[in-house]
Amino acid sequence: MNPYEHKHLRFTYQASIVDFDFPNGWWYPSCPKCNKKLSGGEKNYTCMDHDAITSLPVPWFRLECIVTDGEDVTNFLIFGKTAENFFGSSAHHYVYDKKFIDPSVLPPAMAAKLNKSMIFQLRFGAFRSITNRCEVIITNIFDDTTNKSIHPLETPTPEPKSSATSKTSTPLSSMK
Repeated sequence: MNPYEHKHLRFTYQASIVDFDFPNGWWYPSCPKCNKKLSGGEKNYTCMDHDAITSLPVPWFRLECIVTDGEDVTNFLIFGKTAENFFGSSAHHYVYDKKFIDPSVLPPAMAAKLNKSMIFQLRFGAFRSITNRCEVIITNIFDDTTNKSIHPLETPTPEPKSSATSKTSTPLSSMK
């Protein structure tokens, strides 16, 4: 799928997260007003939009998920509210309440999400010239309750709905 032609398209993909890649930590200090990453140190945090901040920074999720569909491996990016919904808690809760202050140490509740088949709703993000790749951003995650393996090159035919209120059915589509 060409990211330039499908920049605003959302698509789904069945895969499992096998690991998290977080060389810069699984959370970062963000601006309390806009959630952008803060620059400076603990005593001198600055937001590029709001200058110096006067309150505590807000911990904000940002992780690269290493995923596989059983045939290929790639990375998806998860951050912010999507990560909060997936992990069942905010980064603020993990950092300040549960005391997982070190961003290089993954909390056990987050590690428990590994190696489970899920359906990912995705979109293309920014193109990174350093890696010559376009980010693939997770916008939602669903438990895979189908209990069947879908070959990534297949697009299943939607089954007709018997409900009179259901008007659409969205088949899984692959990103290959």
